[in-house]
Amino acid sequence: MLLLRRGNEGWVISARGRVMRRVTTTRVSSLPRMWVPSTTKIVVGSTLDARSGGLASSIFGPLAAAHFPAHVQFVRGGAKELTLVLRSGMEVRLGGIEDLRLKLAIAGRILLAVGAQPGGYVDVSVPERPVVRSPESQVAG
Repeated sequence: MLLLRRGNEGWVISARGRVMRRVTTTRVSSLPRMWVPSTTKIVVGSTLDARSGGLASSIFGPLAAAHFPAHVQFVRGGAKELTLVLRSGMEVRLGGIEDLRLKLAIAGRILLAVGAQPGGYVDVSVPERPVVRSPESQVAG
């Protein structure tokens, strides 16, 4: 599940993108968040399209099944790609939702090996060629 935010308002969104209910205390929820523009129409019982958070909510079923080793703080989603931002600040760049279980499995193994480092990222948008960037890997000038 996902906490969809629009300004101070919030809604719980299912893994299939359905708006389950409105939330009045958005600050105390432990659910991962995604923010949408103030012009986004949100109706309880409706299903969101990809731009309104539907794509982002599709990540949570596979994420739970993968036993992902890090806490997802929020999700950035476009119409065609997803990025998980972990509690540490590290990003997991997934690209599109194709091969999602494979991408999450690869990212999870990488996180177990290198840790969730602030300022770094794991890019598994092309699962055959994952890319890892940690703050320590930058070349000093």
